[in-house]
Amino acid sequence: YAEHPVEVGNPDLLILPGAKDTLSDLRWLRQRGLDRSTLAAAARGIPVLGLCGGFQILGRSLADPSGTGGSAGHLEGLGLLDVSTHFATTKQVRAVSGTTQGGWLLPAGLPVSGYEIHQGLTPPGERPMLTLDASDGAVCGLVAGTYLHGLLDSGPVRSALINALRARKALPPLSDAPEDLHT
Repeated sequence: YAEHPVEVGNPDLLILPGAKDTLSDLRWLRQRGLDRSTLAAAARGIPVLGLCGGFQILGRSLADPSGTGGSAGHLEGLGLLDVSTHFATTKQVRAVSGTTQGGWLLPAGLPVSGYEIHQGLTPPGERPMLTLDASDGAVCGLVAGTYLHGLLDSGPVRSALINALRARKALPPLSDAPEDLHT
């Protein structure tokens, strides 16, 4: 976890987690300078993954005129994904499962499962990250985002991701698969 830009360093993967109040969290990132650190990391070719609120922040804009997701307002996102989020009055809460679509660090066809809990409505990008009940998320180069909580709980998904990150460093893949946390 990083609270200051210097703490971001040069990671193998930068993850923007979910948020209870996405607009407030985006303001916090900007106040701390972590927005610039995220943009700089992406520009250096560091993979970035946004989960739920982190996915929304990676997009072009977030609009919550009535404050249903926490804070009212309209903010420009980081613009790393070509998606925009509008907050609805109804919260989406549901268990979902599906597969990866490929095009990011994960190959196509890996099974995924978890849950969604969000009030933001973000149509999938031109290149979605997952297929759940419908297309979900977005991918643009080494930047990806999804509404799926629990994506990294899957042993096969973590294994594929870790091995993709290892391959970027010319390291051999790990032979032992990480434990599946869905049990």
